[in-house]
Amino acid sequence: MEYVLFTSGSTGSPKGVGVGLSASRRHIDAFVEWSNLGARDRVFQFARLAFDTSQEEIWPALFAGATLVASVAKLPTFTQLQDRLGATGVTVLELPTAYWRQWSHHLRNKKLSLERLRLMLIGGEAAYERDAYAWRTGALSTVRLVNSYGSTETGIMDSAYEVPATVEDSPRPLPIGKPISPRKFRLDDPVDGVGELLVSSPTLADGYFTPTGLIQNRFLDLPDGRWFRTGDLVESGSDSTYAFRGRVDRRVKILGQRVELEAVEAALLHSGVEEARVEVVDDDRGSPRLSAIVVGEIDSAEIRSRLARTLPPAFVPARIHIVDSLPKNASGKIDVPAVRKMLQATDGAPGR
Repeated sequence: MEYVLFTSGSTGSPKGVGVGLSASRRHIDAFVEWSNLGARDRVFQFARLAFDTSQEEIWPALFAGATLVASVAKLPTFTQLQDRLGATGVTVLELPTAYWRQWSHHLRNKKLSLERLRLMLIGGEAAYERDAYAWRTGALSTVRLVNSYGSTETGIMDSAYEVPATVEDSPRPLPIGKPISPRKFRLDDPVDGVGELLVSSPTLADGYFTPTGLIQNRFLDLPDGRWFRTGDLVESGSDSTYAFRGRVDRRVKILGQRVELEAVEAALLHSGVEEARVEVVDDDRGSPRLSAIVVGEIDSAEIRSRLARTLPPAFVPARIHIVDSLPKNASGKIDVPAVRKMLQATDGAPGR
């Protein structure tokens, strides 16, 4: 085993993922080939060593003979990031989607010249067309933009979607693209084209490392190879391009109806908010209900009114909290435990 990284700490109990040397090397080779990394490149290390993305920043760069540029802060401000990128001539940059989303909107109507930056990678959370629209109409509009998808268990980056030069200003999610060789995708028990994504690849991790040993409950040995059950719901298009549709474990029941929390978040984005996170909390009587935290210049009554026009009553959050920004963790992603703590403090007991 080459290394163990702990993952899912932002959404659940952290678990150690054991990655073997062969799997790691195969991903390095695949990433170098896909990104066309070479000695002239300068790759920025945004992620801290505790996060798997750092492995994708460090080793492909070094194996390709490129220069690795370290960040100046754990989570740099936009000014710090821009100054560092410009001063060091960075050519390849990979950012968490939540951080990139804020940066994209910050760059609109701004003048910024990063002449050497050629590849902007984003990943870790769902990205939306309107965020890409902000990027395409901002200061770095000509830089190649790629929405990526992957997990620590499968080799970090599994698929990629090249965002076109022209994109609509809409809240539709960006596709996650097509699998990058040597990965293979499969949908488990799809309904209307949507099913849980399974990934097979020689880049798969050895398994989960815990005090009781390796746990293989999500690693499947099937007749056609070894597969990992991601827990992500995706849809396969006619052109073999995949689209993220939510998490299996974010399907809940409210008032006897099955509710997909990502669908409510998408509806909130359609209702005029900039960012949204929806969780389940228990009211004073112990009944589960939806509660949302959103960023936007609109009052909660107006948001609820807009949602009520298109969603069933069970899908409309009982409470909507408007904040200036959603809390982020050290990797730049939405800090889910912090969001839940905020909801617990204002709404009551944490949801089931």
